[in-house]
Formats: sequence, structure tokens, C-alpha cells
Amino acid sequence: MPRNCSNGRNIKFPFHIEVLQESYCGYPGFHLKCGKHGYPMINSTENDSIVENISYPGRSLRVYNAAVLSNLNGRCLPPIRNTTLPIREFQNVNTVTSLYLLSNCIEPLPKDLSRYKVDCQGENRDNLDFAILDKEENLQKGLENCEKHVVEPVEVHGDKERNAVGEYEEILRRGFELNYWSSSDCSICESDGSRCGFNTTTSKFRCFCPDGPRFQSCGPRRADAGVSPVSIVLFSIILFAFNKRKHMRNLKGQTQNDKDIELFLKNNENLETRRYNYSDFKKMTNSFNDNLGDGALLVCIEESYLTIVL
Repeated sequence: MPRNCSNGRNIKFPFHIEVLQESYCGYPGFHLKCGKHGYPMINSTENDSIVENISYPGRSLRVYNAAVLSNLNGRCLPPIRNTTLPIREFQNVNTVTSLYLLSNCIEPLPKDLSRYKVDCQGENRDNLDFAILDKEENLQKGLENCEKHVVEPVEVHGDKERNAVGEYEEILRRGFELNYWSSSDCSICESDGSRCGFNTTTSKFRCFCPDGPRFQSCGPRRADAGVSPVSIVLFSIILFAFNKRKHMRNLKGQTQNDKDIELFLKNNENLETRRYNYSDFKKMTNSFNDNLGDGALLVCIEESYLTIVL
């Protein structure tokens, strides 16, 4: 059954919530957890990402850095680490760019960097100095003059936001969109009012129907069964019987041929090679008249003798 954390929408296949749902309720790699603020979150090695919305038909979701919720009243966020998400399951859409958060910058700094200065009004607890978007002409200067930097995926709408990037916390709170990839299509199963799942033992998609799990949907068995194990066994038996019958027929033909050859050899066991001298051969061929070779086969000539097989 679809479940949710205390905040946020219901979560269903291919996602599933750890503890609240069984692993077979979702696809491998799509497990979520409920964070301390009651929102579903994607685990990562650096920062957790809060799932704000999921579009199941479009196979996309909107997420944002969980650090945003830790500073709802302040102007500056707590220390942020790089956001890393499983690249096998999730991919950024084309509208996503990177925001570089630079800290521990060394004075004196180039004047060109002043427009990227972060104003935290005395709350700059992590020594954050600049926020610069990817592909900005002064990004390289910032990287060269600051000892630390963090990269965050963001969405920026228009040049106005690019110029006001110092208000970086608002951009981070908006989040960004991800596409997710799953080899299983749940829509056919759900069209019957059934629930989708995954068999972790066989690594196959399952549609949970009133009469048990199916491969794709809860429609008629003949349309859903595909090739059953019984059909495979019957086909194998028929194929084996056909091949065996064909083999016996060929074997019988070979046996008859062997008998014919043995009979021929037995009836002609006295047949042997004879040697004639030239004068005898001349008499037999009537002095090499036009019928030379009739009834005889010349094999070889050796000195004055001819060897013939009659």
C-alpha cells in the first residue's frame, strides 16, 4: 500500500519507504527514508536530499538539499557538502546547472568577485564568502583564491536570478528536477486497480493481484501467462521424440546399406586381379579394334604385361 511520512505525498512503486514499507514494494535503489522533519528523503554519502514531489507518469521528481530545513529563520545555511545522488537511478534534467559555494578565501580578493559576495549579516558560520554559478566568467578566479568549495545542483530562471546569486539560499530552497529510470512500467498493472512490486529473489517485476502475483497485469490468464513452464516441458518432449525418430530412421537406412555392401562382397569374393601378357591382350581386343575397352578396364602397364580387371 502507498505510504507517506508525516509530511509529503504518498510514496508508491518504484519508490518505497524504509521501515514503513517492505522492500518488494519498490524497485532496487529507490528506497527512501523519513527525515527528522517528516519529509521523505534520498540517502547520499554527503547530504540527504528531500523529495518534494514525484511525477510518476513523467518519471521525474523534485528534490532539494536537506540543509535548507535546518535554517528556516536565518539568512545563511549551515555547512553544506557536495550533493551526490545515485547516477544509475537518477539524472539531472537539462535545466539544472551547478552553484559553487566558495569559502576560506584569501585576501586581497579581485574586485570582480564582489558581485558574488554572500551577505549573511554576521551569521557566516562556515566562512562562506562567494556563491558563483557554473559558466560564470569569474568562476575560475574564485576557485583560485578560495581554499574550499562545494558544488550544488540548482535551477536558475533567467538572467535576473543569475545576477542576484548572492541570495543563494532561495535558489537552494527551490530545489531541482531529476529524471529517474526504472525498467518496470507500473501503469499497466495499476490500470486494473492492482499494486506494483518487485521480486528481489528473481529480480523481476510483479503485479500483485487478488489471485496472486502476475508478471505484468491482472488481466486474463491467457494474456498474462506468457510461456509457462509446462509448455516448455511439453515442447521439449515433442522435440526429443521427433529427433529420436529421425535418428532411428537414419540408423535403419545405414544398417540396410551395410547389409547390401556385405552381400555384394560375399557374392564376389572370388573376384581378383589377373595379369595378362601383351599377346593375350591383343587377342582379347581383336588387335585393338574399335571396341577397345569393351568389357574391360585398363589399370596399369608394366613392361610387357597388362593388368586388367574384368
